[in-house]
Amino acid sequence: MKKSLIIKILAVLVLIVLIISIILNKSSEHIDEIRVALDNTKIIKLYDYKSKILINTYDRKYTQDIVEKLSYDKWSASNGLNGDEKKYLLKLYTDEDSDSFAEITIYESNDYISVFIPEKIKNKIYKTNNSLKNLFDL
Repeated sequence: MKKSLIIKILAVLVLIVLIISIILNKSSEHIDEIRVALDNTKIIKLYDYKSKILINTYDRKYTQDIVEKLSYDKWSASNGLNGDEKKYLLKLYTDEDSDSFAEITIYESNDYISVFIPEKIKNKIYKTNNSLKNLFDL
């Protein structure tokens, strides 16, 4: 009797650990896709989200600085935005002649972003854990 109870408890614990590892792996999978996209970015175009007006274009010289300031390794998945509206749209390019291959939307609070990478991530929202208020010198 005791032996079967211990086996059942161990089986439940193994199942819980397996479920947790699957969940953690799924969330880190998105961060890996984002990391690859940002690391391969050579040009970033910054747009005002509402008007769609191009604010600035950042080339290879400044792209790495922007990627470092984004600190994507500290993002955490989020379900809510607390009413924030979209403020900026970043379109990421591998070179001048390519179409954008990823988009990042920054929200008014500068604490949330959403990421869209066609066929990989469809508008996943993240809390940045650091304010992006001074990300662009505007």
